Amino acid sequence: MAKVTLHTGPGVFEVLAHVCRSPSEALKQFVENAADAIEQAKTEEGQILIKLTYQPVLNGLGAHALQSITVEDNGVGITPEKMKQVLQQIGDSEKLHLALRGEQGIGLLAFALIAEELHLTSTATEGEPSSCLVLKRQWLKKGHAEIIKKCPLHEHTHQGTIAHLEGILPEISIQLSKDRIKEYLGQQFASDLRTNMYAMSISDNHTYEPIHPQRFRGVKVMSTNLHVPKAGVAYIELYVLPWEMADASINLYGRGGTRICSLKDLQDFNILPWIDQRLEGYIRFDRLARTADKTAVVQNEVFRAFVNELRQLEPKVHQLIEEVSAESQEQRFNIILGRAGRLIDKFVRYREKGILAGC
Repeated sequence: MAKVTLHTGPGVFEVLAHVCRSPSEALKQFVENAADAIEQAKTEEGQILIKLTYQPVLNGLGAHALQSITVEDNGVGITPEKMKQVLQQIGDSEKLHLALRGEQGIGLLAFALIAEELHLTSTATEGEPSSCLVLKRQWLKKGHAEIIKKCPLHEHTHQGTIAHLEGILPEISIQLSKDRIKEYLGQQFASDLRTNMYAMSISDNHTYEPIHPQRFRGVKVMSTNLHVPKAGVAYIELYVLPWEMADASINLYGRGGTRICSLKDLQDFNILPWIDQRLEGYIRFDRLARTADKTAVVQNEVFRAFVNELRQLEPKVHQLIEEVSAESQEQRFNIILGRAGRLIDKFVRYREKGILAGC
């Protein structure tokens, strides 16, 4: 067992709350790490498994409380040397200071917003026993962690990593139900799940359920590549809804297929047609960089080139919305007209048979 010194200090929880604004965002850090590991492994059968474990509540009349969450992947894995390097990077006090200013993320420390302990077990070589990186909430202010070469509790020998989040905080457990996590991750990782970059499943018993990408409503009107000069290719998929819906939005995804923000959250696109409540879909552009708190996009030269190209599509998108809306209105009018006609016919037949005598 090796002890590693961190320079976290008493302000670490303030930083964590700044970087991750909800338990779901904190859990997402570990799923993102799993997705990155699979991407680096270049495997065609990538898999991410999320498992929720419960324990009975004393005097709870059969109630159960969320005890732990595991996030497992079959990616590249981490060596003990790499574990030490990662700990030294995320525990640097200057990086924590920068994180408050939105300049540097702090990765694995997000466990403290969910659970009492993190046991990160991993091996980079199939068949070799895993090593275990251990972090505890009570250790963060003291500034230390541990690396165990052969963890007696969580050892495994298959290539990849398992993040064990142990001792889920009671006050946030209700926010991490299977259904909520399933819906959230299906939205956040929709781009990768649609293109089958890996499979993602979740379980709260013995059976795993697949997490599917967010399903769009309406009519697909655009599915195309957008060439951004000197910056690569973005992929766009848009749907037009038959009528306005308050939750309609276009989500922007970056590298690794993880969600950056809603397009209308960006000032450049806070205009029609992008804020039209009849339009939804997603755009993925791997060259975009996210800010440290992972809530917005870095507005660098690549972003400006992306904006310029996307703005060229606005007349076409306007036209597609109007075409689908007009067709939808015509269909609804024909349905209403048909129903009215049938009602009138029925009324006339009843009159002829005397059923409506006196009317």
